[in-house]
Order: sequence, then structure tokens, then C-alpha cells
Amino acid sequence: MSTETGPSFQLAATDLASFVRLQFCSRYLAFQAGKGQGMAEEVLRRHEVGLDPTFQEMGLKAEEEWARGLEAEGFRPVEAESWEGWKLQVAKATPRERLYARQVALEGSMGRFHLKGRMDFLLLDWKRGEPLVRVVEAKATRKDRTHHYVQLALYALLVEEDPPLWQGQRVPLEFMVVRMDPGTRQPESPLCPLRPEELELLAQAKEDVQALLAPGSPVEAALEVDDPLALPYNLNARCDACPFSSVCLLKGQERGELELLGLKGDVLQALREGGISDLEALATATPEVMGKILRRMESPPRPEHLQTQAKARLAPLVFPQKRQRLELYPVMPLRETGFGHLPPYAIEGKPLLRVYLAVEPDLLEERINGLAAHIAVGEGLLDTGEEGNLVLQGEQVLAPGEESDQGWVVVELRQEPWAGDPRLDDQHEGELLSRFFNRLVESLRKWVEAGGQGGSRDGYPLHFYVWSPTEIRLLVEAALRAGAEAGGILQGLWHLMGCREGLEQLLFSSLKDEVANRYALGYTSRSLLSAVGLPWLLSKAKGARPFPWKVDGIDLRRLFRPWVFDFVTRTEQGYREVRSRNYETLPPIYWRAFWGYPPKALAQDPKLERSVSQAAPHVPRYLAARSLALRWLEERIQPKNRLLRKPLLDIRSLPDFRLRTNPVSRVALDFLRFEQEVRLSLWLADKTLPPELRVLNGTALLLEGLEWEDRLRARIKPHPPGIPLSELETRVAFSQGDFVRVSPLDKTPDQPQKPQTLLHQGLTAVLKELDWQRGEVSLEPIPAKAGDHYVLRSSPFGLRGGLAVMDASPSDYVARRVDQVLSAVEAEHPLNLWFDPENPGVPPIEPRPDIEQKAREVLEALVFRGGQRLNEIQKAVLLEGFSTRIHLLQGPPGTGKTQVTAVALHLWAQLLLPHGGTLGVVAATHTAVDTLLERVLEVEEAVRSAFVQVGLPWKEVAKLRLDPPKDGVSHGASVSENLSEAAPRGRVLFGTTNALLKQQAQGGSSLDLLVVDEASMMLFPHFLALVTNLSLGGNWQVMLAGDHRQLSPVIQHQWSEEDRPGVQRYLPYLSAFEALLRLREMLEDPDPRIRRSALDYTHRLPEDVRSLIQPLYQRDGVILKGRPTSRRWRNYDSIWKAIWSLGEGVYLLTHNEASSRKRNPLEAEIICRVLEAASGKLNPGQIAVVTPFRAHRTLLRERLGEAVGLVDTVERLQGGERELVFYSACASDPSALSDLQEFLLDVNRTNVAFSRAKERLVVVVSENLLN
Repeated sequence: MSTETGPSFQLAATDLASFVRLQFCSRYLAFQAGKGQGMAEEVLRRHEVGLDPTFQEMGLKAEEEWARGLEAEGFRPVEAESWEGWKLQVAKATPRERLYARQVALEGSMGRFHLKGRMDFLLLDWKRGEPLVRVVEAKATRKDRTHHYVQLALYALLVEEDPPLWQGQRVPLEFMVVRMDPGTRQPESPLCPLRPEELELLAQAKEDVQALLAPGSPVEAALEVDDPLALPYNLNARCDACPFSSVCLLKGQERGELELLGLKGDVLQALREGGISDLEALATATPEVMGKILRRMESPPRPEHLQTQAKARLAPLVFPQKRQRLELYPVMPLRETGFGHLPPYAIEGKPLLRVYLAVEPDLLEERINGLAAHIAVGEGLLDTGEEGNLVLQGEQVLAPGEESDQGWVVVELRQEPWAGDPRLDDQHEGELLSRFFNRLVESLRKWVEAGGQGGSRDGYPLHFYVWSPTEIRLLVEAALRAGAEAGGILQGLWHLMGCREGLEQLLFSSLKDEVANRYALGYTSRSLLSAVGLPWLLSKAKGARPFPWKVDGIDLRRLFRPWVFDFVTRTEQGYREVRSRNYETLPPIYWRAFWGYPPKALAQDPKLERSVSQAAPHVPRYLAARSLALRWLEERIQPKNRLLRKPLLDIRSLPDFRLRTNPVSRVALDFLRFEQEVRLSLWLADKTLPPELRVLNGTALLLEGLEWEDRLRARIKPHPPGIPLSELETRVAFSQGDFVRVSPLDKTPDQPQKPQTLLHQGLTAVLKELDWQRGEVSLEPIPAKAGDHYVLRSSPFGLRGGLAVMDASPSDYVARRVDQVLSAVEAEHPLNLWFDPENPGVPPIEPRPDIEQKAREVLEALVFRGGQRLNEIQKAVLLEGFSTRIHLLQGPPGTGKTQVTAVALHLWAQLLLPHGGTLGVVAATHTAVDTLLERVLEVEEAVRSAFVQVGLPWKEVAKLRLDPPKDGVSHGASVSENLSEAAPRGRVLFGTTNALLKQQAQGGSSLDLLVVDEASMMLFPHFLALVTNLSLGGNWQVMLAGDHRQLSPVIQHQWSEEDRPGVQRYLPYLSAFEALLRLREMLEDPDPRIRRSALDYTHRLPEDVRSLIQPLYQRDGVILKGRPTSRRWRNYDSIWKAIWSLGEGVYLLTHNEASSRKRNPLEAEIICRVLEAASGKLNPGQIAVVTPFRAHRTLLRERLGEAVGLVDTVERLQGGERELVFYSACASDPSALSDLQEFLLDVNRTNVAFSRAKERLVVVVSENLLN
């Protein structure tokens, strides 16, 4: 083990793993290494709370199961306190003796770091009579995460230098991570053979660890600092898990630091560069100072909002006299934030039924343990009395000291621990949801039957309130886990929430979003507990006070103080936040105690044991109080939005929530509707900002002088006034072809628009031209007389002449068409049998050797223009398509997928298409359709010649392009757009999903064959809708060409985070290509039904780029082949010229800039320097620059001008290629990297970006992102 330079820093392996896994800032490592120890110990002695012992007990229980499993396999446990002790055990082992040891200590040095750790399991096994040692890192979690390999990689680096010996020979070492199997909840076997992807992850983790601990690394730099408080930091939700959040919060509050506001990096940097260093300076800054600072920010907030936030955060930190002098209050409304999304308590004279919903998950089992709903009616306000006490009598909520009814509460809890059997627990979780919602609906029915309030035969408006959208996500995922029988729950839930109604009818309101958008608070944490823990003013008469958390005289704050209410402490000035509390989920220890099974370790702390045992019986009361706290808070958020309307629900006819089976078409329909609701909610949340802020953030443009000619034309109005259009261009993220929403400006740009204006008085259009030189836009409106669930009403009324705002459009025209098709699908339709997620019934294809032989002969004779032929793997893939019902053609970058698909189309049209039949060719975008159609026309003569050469007849098949864009590609006379033309021998229809479904709706003929191109970009529900057009009585076949290792469809809800089989049985969130791959895995004899074929020879990728993306395709068993590299070794006198001197390959250019989020001027300058260093004139058409962000794309276009032929985002470059490709990652600010890491480091996204290069790939990236 290396001790070359003498270690100077002490770290545990778990410290480094937590730093990576939890994305802590560098302060965490500095404190863990002993820096600032006295200060940290003083704070932690007063405020530290230990880890919930339930987590530790779960880990120990899992380890015991692994140990029992090893002993059942014949392994004998041995004592080995250290690695040296284990080496002795190995050395004296007898041949074939299987041994294991647990929790073996290890320490060693890497550079300046002295590292310690404990390896979970060490195994001595034998392979072909030779010893083998396996180091096993065991994780008591079902989630497979790459960061689990950090500890393992560290152990590997330390022990590989000092391996065990047996009979004088080095014993080979293997390293493995095991976890709980997500399907069975049983521990994975540590004896399984290592998979290639595991070896790949370990190798990558070792490189990462070496980089983290290298000389000059950020880790070393952080530990060089004596005072951890001198290091930069951010306060966000991740701090909840950091043991030192108390130190940062308390010291930050003592100094009044700006970080207490949770601001983005560019905002913090701009404030400090402008001379504002603390909260008081920000609160008292002049408008002139703030105006100058604003221009320094990448995404500037409103300056008065910043100052209000500073005042609110200062309020709990200063003495009352100063608080009064500076007019500081711990809850302060933000000016001009609009009316929000909370409906009034009476709509059209009908009282609103208000449902305040609390969903309580189990952090260990990742299930729902309990639900609570408080129902209030109409305009009455919650009365907590002078003493702050809430009274519950059964389900009723009574006013203190009175008999008056304040509504009622429904609470449903899991009454015993989860069984650990996923299928059984999935069912029980579904039953829990079913009981809760049936009780909720029954309560509503009883209220109506008792006479209601303002009795109505038409029904009542009903609205749900939650703290966070996460709670709705938890509900949906729990319902999906219940499996095929979850259909009744989902349908009932959507009906209850109004999901069948128009777009303006919100499913629910998130109070977290309302508070964040409309108020400044005196705490840094953003949880329900922190929000209602501050004094809110309801009326001057009642004064300002926090929510009491006292129910039936029981003080829940005292009972549930550990891990729940312990985030604040009282001081002379008021209250100090002493712990980050952004997640307030009830800790598992309370649930285990409620069920009567507290963790055994709790007995070691009598005080804590007493506290938990006293609190546990009151878990139902705590959940009820959470739902009441939601109402208390919502009533204080003013004003309500009186423009919002809610549908009237007939409470008596509400559905029940029985568990019943739903077919896949119904599940797909529910998915589409939920996705659109999320999309609209996010869109409306952004529109609560005034237009001027949306312009500064790059999400909107102000337009003036709107005129109708052949299109709608308008001038861009610069804002702020006087800003050059060139500067505005660098901020805005629009581009030609975008779908936009143009709505009239209600008042001035600093005033938010009304939802009524946004939803009903604007129009949706395609942005046809965006001319920054002349400052003009050209729009092609898409009329829609009436809005529906997917499409906003679109009318030009009120848009002439005056000011308007252009935003991105939330309408989804394709989903609307898909919804119409799937709504008409009966449960008995064959597609529900074919694509059933548990038992897919895709019928096998009958062998047709005669057709395959004809295709083989044609392929052997096929010669393209220039003498090129298909390679052997391409021919084999084409032939495999004749022997399966559904053919999945995977085409990695550069392997000729488009060429092969075009040939397949001709072969299918000639050999499979019946006389007068129809072959449908569909893709998600017009670009993809036209690209494939062009290739079909290009290869047609070669394929025709091959048919003639082998003596096979060639039939003329009509080709029709459905609904092409008006200014789209012209395909010449050989392609018709007239559907009425006769095509007796057959026809091929080319179009988008929307075009093909439209043709079907208009009575078009059914399809005999279907080909879907770029199927990895098409949602599975869209594919299902297309399948309804297949000729059910015929010998139908389907081909899907795509690559699930490239970009996937864009979805709003992160369904993929939920990886349990219960959710994975449903596939609506996947692409069509990946969904069918999953279905294929369910089949015993898959090839005649669903077959996957992969191309593997990439014609254009340089060897270095191929090596870069190869690990991704290794997961599919695909080994990419291609031409050898062509590199010229030459001398060069600058780094810029090296790229041109050394020839093809991958070049990494790094920098230390650290304040950019979605625009990075330095990276634009680096690319300019590289281009300037080229000798000779460059061809712009051979150069592309790719970036993940639209705002950075605009900046790059301005800086690079005509020197580069293509500058765009990754999404728009898929399918394109250039000799030289620059990838500019852009983001460098540490907080931005934490927020954007999943987006930036998405392997499919980087695969697309990197694989566009034909010769050189130049990656420009910050050191922060690499680290």
C-alpha cells in the first residue's frame, strides 16, 4: 500500500462514499477529516441527533441473511479483525476449504490520504482447484446505484497492492456489490459470476476514486483548508442527510450569510461581486445597486423578491427593535406574483369541497404506510382556539369549546410490518389505498345525503391540496405496484380529481409551490413543518402565530421532537434553525414502534426509548394533524384565484376504488392523462412569474406590432428597455420549428398574466422564423376553437396590434389523437392480449422458407450506387425480420440503420404486402419520416435491379406522404400526397403518428404491415394506438427500428425511478422499442413472436469514439466493430493546434471556471480558439457544436457565426453527423451540477452527442463536472 509522500489527511472509506453518494459539499469531508473539530463538536454536542437505529438494524439483518446463505453453501466463518488477519486465514486454508469473514478492517495510503474502512464480507472460494478471494460490499437496498462501487473501488485499490498468498502464490481477487433483489426482496447471492457491466462499473469507479484523491484534486484542496467554514457551500435538501448541517446553519445565521436563502451560484456570485456580502446588505440595497447586479446574473430573479427574502430570513435572527426598524417579518408576501393556483371556496354559488391530503411513506420499504385526508366545506376557516388546540371526535373536527363542525378527517394506516414478499406487499398496499379512498368517498356521500350545504342536484366542485407533487407521485406508484388489479384505483383517483376535464381544471394544488412562488420565509428549510412553524398572519385581530400541533390536548411537537420537530431551537432573539429539514417523512422508528416492533438498539438509550414509545400510539393523530396543518396554511395563502373553475362532481355517483384488472390500453390512457396534467402544472407554475422575469430567464419573448399576412408576424420588443437584441438572443431558448403559445399582455411586463388570459385568450403556433437581425418573428397559427384535456383553445382574438408574450406551448396534439384512439379500444381488443405486461400473447409467425429464400437471393444480388453492398450482419438482420411477428432492429450509431430499414421496406412491400394492401411507415417527427423516405427513394432502383437480376417480379407500389408540412421536403413526382389515388397493387403510407391516426379516424384502410422508425423516441401508448389500425384477420407484421441506448421520449414524471416489478409490469412510460424488449423477456420462445436483431459494424465512428460508447452496447451483448484509427503523430506548438495536428480521435479540454449554469461564455471562447488555430480554410458544413442547453446554444451561435454549420442541442442532432463535433457541457457551478447531474450525465444523451463525430470529437467541460 502506497506511502510515497507521507499521509497527511485521515478519511474513512464511508466518508468518501457518502461524499459521492449524497453529493455533499467539500465542507463535509473537511469536518470528517478533523478540520474545525472543536467548533463542530461544540455545535454537535448541543444539537446532534443520531441515525435512526432502524436503518442500522435493517443492515445488520440483511448481513445475517447473507451470512446464513454462505454457510448453507458450505462456507465456514473465521475471525479476521484486519486484512492482515484475513491473509493469514487464507495462507493456512486447506485445499477447497471455503471461508468467509465479516467486517474486516482495512487501512492504507493513497498519496496524501490515509484511508480506513471495513469490508462487509471476504470470501475464499475455489475455481478449478485454485483459490479465489472475493471482496463483497453488501447494501441493504433494492436500488442498483453506481455510487455503491465507490467504497468497493477504494478497497480494491488498497488490497490489490497487497494480495493474499496461498502456497506462496498470489491469490486472484474479485470485487462485487450485492443488494436486495427488487423482485423477491431476498439478498442477492455473493457467489454469482460477475457480469461485464459490474466489471465496467468497478473499473470506472477506480478511475474516479483515483481522480478524487489525486494531487490537486478538489478533495485535496478542501482538506488543505484549516477552517471548513472558509469553503464554499450550499444549503439545500441534500443537507438533511449531512451530520454537519447544524454547524453550517448556525454559523451561517450568526454571520447572516447569503447562502441561507438557498440561491443559485450565479446569483450568489453576482451579489458578492456587486458588493453585497450578507443578508442585511441585501435587504437594504438601493434599486440602483440591485439593477446593476441583476445584469450579471444568468437567470435573474426579481430584485425586490431577493430583498424580501433577505428580510424574512433576517427576521428570526435579530432583536425585536431592529426587526421593527427594518420592517422584518418571518413570513412576507412577494409582490406581484399573481393569483396563484388556489381556487376560491365558493364557485358559481356552490361551496367548494376541500380535501387536504397527506401521504406518509415508509423510508425503508419505500411503500405507503398511511394516508390522511381532512375535508372542509365552503368558506369556513379552521379555528384552533386561543390555546391552540384541535379537537377530534371520531372523524369529526370540532371547534375548541364548541359543538360546531369544522369538517372531518379520514385516516387509514398500515397496522403491521410489511411481510417482505413483494407480490403480497404490493397487494396489501393496493388494499390500503382502496380502503382509504372508499372511506373518503363514503364520507362525502354521507355529507351529501345529510343535506350538504347549499344542496345541489348538479353536484359540487371538489379540489385536492397536497404539500408537494411528490405525494401524488407516491400514490400513483403505489397503485401501479398493485399490479394489473390497480385499474380501479387509478380510474377512481383521476375521476375524483377531475382528470377527465379541460386543461384549466387542475388536478390538485401543491402548497409547497404556492409558498415558494408567493412568499419569503424566515427559515432555510422548505418543508411543511418549517412553513407552518413560522407565525402567519390570518387577520390583524387574531395576530400572527404558528400552527399549534396540539390535538385533543396532546402536544405533538413534544412527543415527536426527535427527527421531526427538532430542527429549531429558541434563542434570545427568537428561533434559530439548527437542522436542515426539507423532508419531514415520519422516521421508520416511529412506525416500527407503532406496529409493536421497535428496533432492539433502542433499548440502549432509555431516554430515547421512552420518547419513541410515548409518541408511537399517536401516529394516527400526527397524520391527522398534518392534513389539518395543510388547511391551516392554505387558508393563509392569499389571494385565491377567482378565475379558476372546477367541474361539478355528482358525489353520489363517484366511483368506488375496488381492486380490479385493467387492460394495457386503459393503463396507457391513464398514463397519457397524468403526464399531460403534470406538463400543464409545470407550465402554469412558470407562468406565475411576470413576463419580464420569464424574458430574463430565457423562457419567453415580448412581441409587439402583431400583423396578419400569410402568417402572423410581429416585432421582438427588447426587455429590459434598451437591451440590445444580440444580448437578448443569448438568453432566449427559442428556435425555428418550436411550438409556442402567444397570449396578450394583461397590463405591463412586470405584472403576472391571468390564467384566463394564458389558457383562453391566446393562440398556439409553430415558430417558422426567428430573425434576430431584423428583430422579427413569423408564426403559423394552429387553430383550435375549443380546448380539451390536451390542447389549449387557440384563437387570434385580441392579439392584433398590442403587446403579447410568446412562451413554449404545453399542448400535445399527438397525445390528444392517441387518447381518442385508445378510448375507443374495448378490453377484448386483441392488442390487450398481445401486449399484456404479465402474459404477453403476441402470436408467433409461421415459417415461410420460400419468402426468406427469395429475400436472400435479392440481398446477394443487391449492389448500390458506387458498388457498395450490405455487409453480412446487415443481410442477416434483414432476413431475421421475415421469421418473426414483431422485429426489433437495433441500430447503434453509424451502423446503417436507415439504409437497412429502407431496404427492408422494399422487401416487405414486394414479398409480404398482399395485393391492394397497405404498409404504414411512421415516425414521431416529420424530419425522421422525410429522412427515411428520401433513403427509400434513393435505394429503390438498386433494389429493383436486384429483383430483376434474380428473376423475381417487381410490382409498382404507390408511395404517399401523409400531411407533410407546408414548407417541408419535396420528394418529387414518385411520391403522392393524394390518398384518393387508386393503388390496386398496394401502397406505402409515410407519415407521423398524428398523420397516420388522422387517416385512420377519417376511415382510411387498415394496415397489413407496420414499420416504425426511430421507435426508441416513440412512447409505448402511441405505438399501441397505431397497432389498432392493423388488419386483425391478416398475417400482420411489425418492424420497429431504433436504439434504446440513444435518446428516449421526453416525459414529465420520473417513472423510471420506481424500479420494482409491480411498476415495471406496466410499460406506458417506456419507448415503444424498450417496452417490446421488456415484453420479449417475458416470452419462453420469443423469436417467432418478438425478435431483436442488432447491427454492429459502424462505418463512420473513429476507433476512440467507438471505445467511448462501447460499454453502453456491451449491456446488450453488442460488440461494435469498425475501421482502425487514422492518427498522424506530429509536433505542435499549442494545445489548440494539437487537435488539428494529431488527426482523428477524442480530445478533452477542461477549465476551472465555476459559476455557469446554462450559458458558459468561456466554453464558447475555447471553441473559437480551437477553430482559429486551424491551418487553412474550414468547411462549416463539416463542423457541429452540441450542447445540452438551449440558452448556451444561442450564445454559441452568436459567438461562432458562420464558422460552424450546425450548433444545436443533443435532441435536435440525433441522426446527424459531422467530421468535427464539439461537445460543450456548459454547466460548471457546483450547485447547478448537483441539480442537473442526472440530465448532464445521462449515458443515452452523451452517447448521441459523442457518436455524431466522424473524425474528431472535442469535449469541452469544467473540472467541477468531471470531479
